[in-house]
Amino acid sequence: MSVILAGIEFDGPYDNPPGSIVGGGLFVVLKPIDEQFELVNFGYCDEFESTLIDSENSKAWSKSYPESVIVALLPLPYSNKLVASALTDAIEEQFRRLEPPQFPWKKIS
Repeated sequence: MSVILAGIEFDGPYDNPPGSIVGGGLFVVLKPIDEQFELVNFGYCDEFESTLIDSENSKAWSKSYPESVIVALLPLPYSNKLVASALTDAIEEQFRRLEPPQFPWKKIS
């Protein structure tokens, strides 16, 4: 199964990031709503485990969305930050084009 956001295909969605995925890449945090998902947050990380499990980020997501959130992952071998930056820009641009522009991930505190 996969999640497609801004034309980018992510692995998942997962209730918890699979332990078999080592390294980093892009992640998308989603809140399931019926058959669809609300975008909670997304970004790049060097290590999925340290960013998505028992981190300040995951605590904030759990606090803001106590019912549950799920994640989708796009591993990027060798921590290719240039590629990651271009992909996150593409995701942001998709939401910027909405009327009115929407940036749901900015609401997390």
